[in-house]
Order: sequence, then structure tokens, then C-alpha cells
Amino acid sequence: MRAAGALREEGYVDKVMDPGLGGSPTATPDEKPDTRGFRTWSVETRAGAAQSDGLALRSATELGQSFRYQHETASHGAFQVEADWRHGPDSPDFAVGSVSSASRRNSGRLTVRNFGFPLTSRTFADSAVGDIYSEVTQVLSRTYRLSLGSSVVRGASTRVSGEGYEVRAGAGQRGSLAGSPYPGFEGARGSLAWAGGSVQVSDEVGVGVQVNQASDIPAFGGFFPLATGDEDVTSMAAGVSLGAPANAPGPRARLVYLRSHAGASTLAPNAQGWFGEGGFATGVFEHDLGLYATGANLRFGDYTLGTADQHGAYWRFSTSGTRHAWSGGLDYERQEADALSGGAESRRIGVTGGGQYRISRVDLVGGYASLGFTRYAAGSPAALDGAHRSVNANVFYQTRFDSFAPTRVRFSIYRNEQLVADDLAATGEELAWEQEWVQGSYDDPHRPEFNTTLAVARDRSAGRSELQPSVGATFRLWPQPDWLAAGTLRYTARDSNLYTSRGLSGTLTTEKQVAQGWRLGAALSLNQAVVRVASAGVSEPEVVRGNDRSVSVYLRWEGAAGTTPQGLGVREAGSAGTGSVGGIVFLDADRDGRQTLNELGAAGVEVILDGRFRVVTDRFGRFDFPLVATGRHQLTLTPETVPLPWGVARSQDVRVEVPLRGEAFIRIPVVRTGD
Repeated sequence: MRAAGALREEGYVDKVMDPGLGGSPTATPDEKPDTRGFRTWSVETRAGAAQSDGLALRSATELGQSFRYQHETASHGAFQVEADWRHGPDSPDFAVGSVSSASRRNSGRLTVRNFGFPLTSRTFADSAVGDIYSEVTQVLSRTYRLSLGSSVVRGASTRVSGEGYEVRAGAGQRGSLAGSPYPGFEGARGSLAWAGGSVQVSDEVGVGVQVNQASDIPAFGGFFPLATGDEDVTSMAAGVSLGAPANAPGPRARLVYLRSHAGASTLAPNAQGWFGEGGFATGVFEHDLGLYATGANLRFGDYTLGTADQHGAYWRFSTSGTRHAWSGGLDYERQEADALSGGAESRRIGVTGGGQYRISRVDLVGGYASLGFTRYAAGSPAALDGAHRSVNANVFYQTRFDSFAPTRVRFSIYRNEQLVADDLAATGEELAWEQEWVQGSYDDPHRPEFNTTLAVARDRSAGRSELQPSVGATFRLWPQPDWLAAGTLRYTARDSNLYTSRGLSGTLTTEKQVAQGWRLGAALSLNQAVVRVASAGVSEPEVVRGNDRSVSVYLRWEGAAGTTPQGLGVREAGSAGTGSVGGIVFLDADRDGRQTLNELGAAGVEVILDGRFRVVTDRFGRFDFPLVATGRHQLTLTPETVPLPWGVARSQDVRVEVPLRGEAFIRIPVVRTGD
């Protein structure tokens, strides 16, 4: 069992031993060297169908085509082309299971990138054109309580970086990526432009500034655009960082100031805010604390940071040793009445704490608790008037019997905890037994894995009390060396506010190499945790859990050709050849560093390799660097791309060892910013 927040690299899966598919062929003395560089490509066709009988019996089909091409060069960086096309359901605004809705029946996406283009021996440029994301310069990256947002645009961007500085700029039409199996670009009103940069003045001082201009975007009026027309929003952010970098030892501090002007807004056209944070150590404890304050209608580009005046403070502490790891925190937030959306005045205090202690080599005990207290001002809607308390706590004990893999018993308590979006708060208890029957091996990547969970919960929500048994299993096995099958399933006997689904839910996937470079795969999804509100209401929202079923089949062709002196990333002295890096960024709800059955992937998170090469996770949280120099490399997450209310773990920097012609696979957790 890993310590809380700790990360451990998983062993690589040797995918391809054929030099035509992943290696760098060795030239014979009579052959001329290939000067075109290393090229990789993949073409995937995916078809799917889904059915739901939640609100009404409905069905939908989808078809998509995806194309990826990357060309590594010795002197011009890496060129990458990504093109997607989708054909979805007949009716707009329609969603069934994993077949997501889009306003257009047909749409697509095209992005061309160039990574690591050397302007000089120490200055590099990253450029992109097509369907991209807006960016934020480094010093202004998100803290515990600040995210400057990342919007989808159809345009162009560039980033120039050198030793101790970077400059970013870009512009494009606003839009979103919607639909499936491969999201396509759908344009929205207005445009967005940005320009900013950061400079490391000294080893301990960094400064950054950025200006964003959103033009002709819908005028804002709470949660919905005003009918009065369009507006222009000009916003500025400036920041200074002092001391050691984040997640590094030593005292540190950062202050970010923001200001925005919304031309057509009738309420609070001008707004400002500031966010301060710091960190230091006392003995064996690490501390993080901060203060923040924002005005109503504070913007950054086309992103709204808040509709009401807010201010608050937080404090975090943590410590760890060879046998223990402990952490805790305290939050306070005050929100004034929201004149834009009608929100109530409120005060909130949150307390979190958790830790684990290793009793012996096989015995481990730990727990986690989050307590919240919110008080709404007099005169608020009936459902919000007065005080509200919530508790989410659990304790566990882990041991090992004979030659079995670890077994764990967990007891959880929920009090007025919002576990399902738009549903009533959950109150109850759960006792679960988690058993790893067959544990994966870092030395043998093809060793099967099989884990089970058996639980019983007493749900006491909505004035009733009833027992809710459930059972879950996750597995991964290789019937043949080139054939993988995996699954995550859970069965719950009844409806319960303590669970996000009913009946049988989960996914089954399989993939097989049918020929050199060709892979055939399929996925089945049952009763996904989809919540639909039939009639919105503040006091008692009406929620329907749909019985959704979907299946998809895909055929992928992958290939590679040529050679290149260097793969992606910084090459260690004496190393040669290339491999790949893949993984999943996941929402680590229990902060134990391990992805469990109910912890989903985080979509749209930017992963950076060795500080230079960047990719974005897909809708399942997956990412891939297909060609990386062998040896040890560093992975980091761009904080502002992590979806709220989640944030990067304190030890977000991850080291991976890339093997020759193999894959280093890693799971990177993100945690709740309020925990």
C-alpha cells in the first residue's frame, strides 16, 4: 500500500518487439542513413450504439474516424497532425449512455502542432493551429482557490521558451468540443485572444503577466447569457512568486492580482480580485496557507471566476515518514448575496484530515474525514435557510493472509454528503471488504490482476432506512500475449443515495492484435452513472438514473518508419533508442494514490514531459507520448487544466523509466482542492 499522495511507477508493457512497429531499425553498412526522421501514425475507425430506458426508451448510433501522424526530426522538433470526424444521432441535444450529445449530426476536429522547434540551441518554440485550447503563462498557474480557465478555440497559438522565461500568445474563434466517439468542434459566438509571459528574475523570484481579450461574446447574466446582446471583456492578471517552486522544499509565496472590465454588463462591469498563498516547514510538518478575495462578475477572458463577492482563507499541513503519512486542513469562505444569479449569502467552514500508519510489513491502518458547516443568511430560500452540516469519513485496515495479495476492510460514514450531482444529500454508513486475489507484478507486465469488493450500506436518506448490498470486481488478463481483456463491474441490489448507479454497472473492454500493426477492440458499458433532472427545483430535485447500455467496436492501424537521433524528452548521457510513455490522470477521491473502481479519469488535463512536450488527456483521462528517448523522464500536470474542484497533488512531479521498444505506464492522481 502506498503512502497517501505517493506515486509509484508501474512496469512497462513491452508492446512491440518488431522493429517495423516501434523500434529503430539498424542500418547495414551498404544502406544510406534515413534522413527523413522517425514517423509514427495511427488510423482508427470506431462505431457504437447505445440504448436507454431512463426517461423514455431511446437508442442512438455513432460512427467516427480518427487520424494521428507524428514526425520526429533532428533539427526542427516534432510535427504532429490530429484529425477526427464524427457522425452522431439524428436529433440534436441527444445523449444516451456514452453516445454524447452535440448540436450537429456531423462535426470534426483538426489540429497541427510543432513541439520543441529550436530557435537557438537554448530557445524553443511550440506552435499549434486548428482546434486548440487557450493557455495561461506559468507564474499564473492555478493555486488551491484560483483557476484562470482554458477555453476551446479554432485558431493559432505559440509559446517561446528559454532558460528562465516563456512567452505565450494566441487567438481564435470560441467554441467547444462535443459529441462522440471523437469530439468535434462546434463554434460559439465571439472570439478570444491572449498574450502573456513569465520571467524567472532570480532563483527565488519569478514574475508573470497576461492579458486576455474576449470579443463579441454573449453578455453575462448569472448562469445564462443576457438577451441584451454581446459584450467585450478585457481582463488582466499579474503575479509574483517568491522562494522555492511549488512542491519543492523551502519557504515560498505567490500573489496573483486580477482585474476585468465587461463592457455591456449592467451589474458590476468592473471587478478585481487577489489570491495569495505561501508554504513553509516547521520540524517534520509542511504547511500551505492562503487568502483570497474576489469581486462580483470577475472575469478572465470568457471565463467567469465568480458571480458574487467572495473572500476566504485556508491552511493545509502534512507530514510523512517510513511508516506513517498524515495530513489535514482548515477552510473558511464567506460569500455575499449574489445579485447576478440570486444566490444566498453564506458562510462555510471545512475541516479535513487523514493519514495512515504501517504497523508491520503487511499490516496498515488509516482513515480520512471531511467535515463541513455552512450557514445561510436569514431570508434565503426554505431549502437553504439556516445551518447545514456534512460529514464524509472512513477508516480502513489492510493486511495479508498467507500468499494472498493484500486484503482491506473499510468503514465509511456519510452525513448530508452530496455524492450524486443534482441528487438529495446522502446519509448512511457502508462496510466494505476489498480483496486483491491476484496482484499485478512490476516485473511481469502480463501477469493477470483480479480484485473484488463486497459491501453493505445502510442508507438513511430522505427519511427512510434500508440496507443496500453491493459487489464489485476489476480484472485484467491476457488470454494470449497479444490479446488483452479487462473489466470493472459493480452490482447494487437497490437504489440508494450512497451509490451513483443501480443494478449492474461498469465496463468490459478487449483488444487483440489481429495482424502486424492492426488491432481490433471492443467496449461494453452498462448502466453508467448518468443523472438527469426531470424538473429542476431548489428543494427537492427530481432525479432519474437511466438504465443505459452502450457498445463500441474499433479497428486501429499503427505504424512507424525511419530513424531519428533523439526521441521526445531529455536524453540521458549514454542512452539510445526510444520507447513510449502512457497513462491515466484520475480523480483520486480517497487520496491514496491508487485508482479504484469508482475513481474516473480526468479529461482535458495537460501532461508535460520533461518540461517541453505536452499532450492533453482524452475523455477517459488517458494520455500517450508515442516516441520518447529511453531512460528516466519527468511528468508534470498543468494545474489550470485540472477540472474544478480538483487540483494537482502536492507531489505532482512523476518520474518514469522508459524502456527500449516498450511502454512506461503511470497513473497520476488529482485530488479535491478542499480536502
